[in-house]
Amino acid sequence: MSDDMKNIYELMKEYEVIVLEDEEGNEEEFYEIARVTYEGKDYICLEPVNEIEGFEEGDLLIYEIITNENGDEGFKTIEDEEVIESVFQEFLKLQEEIEND
Repeated sequence: MSDDMKNIYELMKEYEVIVLEDEEGNEEEFYEIARVTYEGKDYICLEPVNEIEGFEEGDLLIYEIITNENGDEGFKTIEDEEVIESVFQEFLKLQEEIEND
C-alpha cells in the first residue's frame, strides 16, 4: 500500500470533524472522509455528522481545497458536474483499494 493510500486509510479510520457554515450562518458538522487528488488539484470529501434534510445516506459533499498565501486551507465550491463526478469516482477507487488491501 502506498503512503498516500495509508494516509487516506487513516482518515477513513479516524474521522476528523469539520464545521461548515451555510448562507444563513447555521453551522453543520461533517466528517472528513477522504482527500483526493484529481488532475493536479486536491479535493475533500465530507459526510454529514447529523441527518440533514436533502441528504441521503452515502451522499458526500466534495470541495476543492485551496490554500491562501498564509498556508491556511479553505474550500471552494465546484461548479463543474463532470469534475464532481470524476472526483467521486476517484474516491470510490481509493475506497475499493483500501477494502481489498
